Amino acid sequence: MQMIKTLNAWLAPVKHQLPSDLSQDDAEKLYQAIMQESLRRVEAFLAGIRFYQNFPAVRNQASDVATVWQCGTTRLLDYAPLSNGPVVFVIPSLVNRFEILDIDPDHSFLQFLVSVGMRPLVIDWQEPGAEEKNFSLSDYMTQRLVPALDYANQIKVGSKCHVLGYCMGGLMALALSLMKPQQITSLTLMATPWDFAPKGIGGVPSASTMLGQSFLEYARKCEAYIDQIGYMPA
Repeated sequence: MQMIKTLNAWLAPVKHQLPSDLSQDDAEKLYQAIMQESLRRVEAFLAGIRFYQNFPAVRNQASDVATVWQCGTTRLLDYAPLSNGPVVFVIPSLVNRFEILDIDPDHSFLQFLVSVGMRPLVIDWQEPGAEEKNFSLSDYMTQRLVPALDYANQIKVGSKCHVLGYCMGGLMALALSLMKPQQITSLTLMATPWDFAPKGIGGVPSASTMLGQSFLEYARKCEAYIDQIGYMPA
């Protein structure tokens, strides 16, 4: 009976396309078919990630990009050291790091900002080092972003930074703007999650659902690994 209830919850969006009188035997077969297809898709997804991680691409960073501030492994990169344009303090995600905004010379959001007269300063998180192990998000805010913003605001005396956050970095940018509103001219959020509704977010279902429970159980299994090395590799 529990299996049928679970299937009904999973298949609610397509209920009108299914037989209304599923027997226990039919439910078992359908359940197994769904699980096999789910595992096949997960394996295809993981294979795609492995292909991405092992792809022999070489990223060439512009030679005029300068590291102007560093604390631990977190760096602040200046994409236009000679510019007198408005300073844009760019915060990328802790997962998809700043390289996603500067893929190559022909596909670079940061270089676009330079081309229109801006001076982008982007956070490069790098891999967590000894200082960042066991960092919470609060630690990243208070021990990395706040001092980096303090430095960025010293670059152009009398002018406050524009802050731009991408993806998860947008949430951090939003928090930073609430912590330091007097140091920010404007706030721009790109591809930033905003709907943290009980039904789930970003493709991850709520923990109250069967699938959400699976995600939660997997996360709990990772805790011992995280405790050992101090962070979860991206």
